[in-house]
Amino acid sequence: MKEYNGNGTAEDVLKWAIDSFQPRLAHACSLETPVLVHMIAETGRNVRIFSIDTGRLPEETYKCAADLERKYGF
Repeated sequence: MKEYNGNGTAEDVLKWAIDSFQPRLAHACSLETPVLVHMIAETGRNVRIFSIDTGRLPEETYKCAADLERKYGF
């Protein structure tokens, strides 16, 4: 694994992490904050993305999840 030098953009850090840890890498997605999901999708790499449904989430959260699934094909 190549050590990260601490410089670069958030996208650079994400690409380094994917290159360094795939296929063991997975992103635990908080459905209220899909920014990292978008960044992962933009890399064009196959990263597992999951969320934990407590059964107590507001309806808007489920709509957001459905929108993410449609947009990014997860």
